[in-house]
Amino acid sequence: MFSKRRPTLHPEAHERALDALALTRREGWSLTRAARMVRSDPRTVRRHVGRALQKDGNRWRPRAFDRIPRPMRVMTPEGPTLVVIRDSRTASLVAQHSNAVQHYLRTGDDSRLRKLPRKRIQLDGEQLALVVAPTRIDRLAEGAELHYELYRR
Repeated sequence: MFSKRRPTLHPEAHERALDALALTRREGWSLTRAARMVRSDPRTVRRHVGRALQKDGNRWRPRAFDRIPRPMRVMTPEGPTLVVIRDSRTASLVAQHSNAVQHYLRTGDDSRLRKLPRKRIQLDGEQLALVVAPTRIDRLAEGAELHYELYRR
């Protein structure tokens, strides 16, 4: 798996840029406001996620989705697995799944797990199953497998 892009020299800046991009999409904020909220500069955000933005007059607007690679931990039946997600829509699903698992562990309510739009994700041509069975999540929690960060640090 070799990338045509050169590796990110500052992973923290790249992660902050992805956070700013998410704020522009989710909250409708300007690029400048979102960059300030994540303690970054708009030029740095554009350098890291520029292909996910488009110029609209004097403003930078986010595209509906992007194909910027993100290393994320995915909860599989074997436990948390580090993978590179190459699509913002898949990254959103993985984050939604992680939030649903954490909600289930805190409250015992599995309704968010049942409402997930998909139970599998496509990674490099292979299907990867997401854990949605409460019994499997309980088993992983007993083995202390579920204490993980969503994004790689």
